[in-house]
Amino acid sequence: PQMPATVTHRSDGCWTFRIDYSSQHWQTWIYCPRAGGLVELGGQTFERWDFVFTKYDSTSTFTCDPPSVTVRAVMHPGDRWQQKCRGTSSGTKGEGVTAGPYTFVGNDTVTVGGQSVAAYHFRQERTLSGSQSGTQTAALRFTTKAGLPLRNVRTQTVHTNTVVGSSTYTRSEEPP
Repeated sequence: PQMPATVTHRSDGCWTFRIDYSSQHWQTWIYCPRAGGLVELGGQTFERWDFVFTKYDSTSTFTCDPPSVTVRAVMHPGDRWQQKCRGTSSGTKGEGVTAGPYTFVGNDTVTVGGQSVAAYHFRQERTLSGSQSGTQTAALRFTTKAGLPLRNVRTQTVHTNTVVGSSTYTRSEEPP
């Protein structure tokens, strides 16, 4: 129900948004205001696996070039555009690509600390190909004033060949 998140401001006017899911798993996104909207430049994911006989750390770094539009200056419910990012992982060989449609669902309200906050609601559908394969669907909410993430509910399945064999990561969250 809560995102253990931090925002770090960067010297270029962008910010890094980080969620610490646990001491074994965190993820970052880099967001920048552009042309009255917001873009994603990329980010990282860290995971630590404990296989009893060995521990294994993996960091994936993705770059969105061109930057993936996250919030447009002018949007209407149903507007849809494509997003695409490329990256590598310390745990696999080769490049991975995450790509798919991003849809503006409409305006919404999210309760934060007992206060109603105006939000934009998006649906993100991504397919992962290359060094890893799988799918991800996310329901995202961003504040209408600053573009800060308020909610990120995801379902994903990722298949990876690791040093200990084939691995499938599955995550399914229910909307609050």
